[in-house]
Amino acid sequence: MASTAAAGTIHKGVWEPLSHIVYGYAIYPLSPAQIRDNLPPVLPRPGQSDASRQYQEDERERAAHEIVALELGDEIYAFERYTPKAGETRDVWYRGCAS
Repeated sequence: MASTAAAGTIHKGVWEPLSHIVYGYAIYPLSPAQIRDNLPPVLPRPGQSDASRQYQEDERERAAHEIVALELGDEIYAFERYTPKAGETRDVWYRGCAS
């Protein structure tokens, strides 16, 4: 069944649990500042309210704060995968913990 979203609706993906915990090592250093600086700006859309745009900017900033710094060789455990909605992003993100 197809559905259409109302104008101004923010399309968000969902975090889905993995069938098992994934274990691995960081193979490249990651800095939250790198991610924050590379996020696309929130551009106004025709008919978008200021409150809607502010909400998008707040969500973008909140997402950047959830990213932890990783050094080469850090152990990583992941238990959720982010599944984006169509056109949202092509990046694959995992949520878990690092030690």
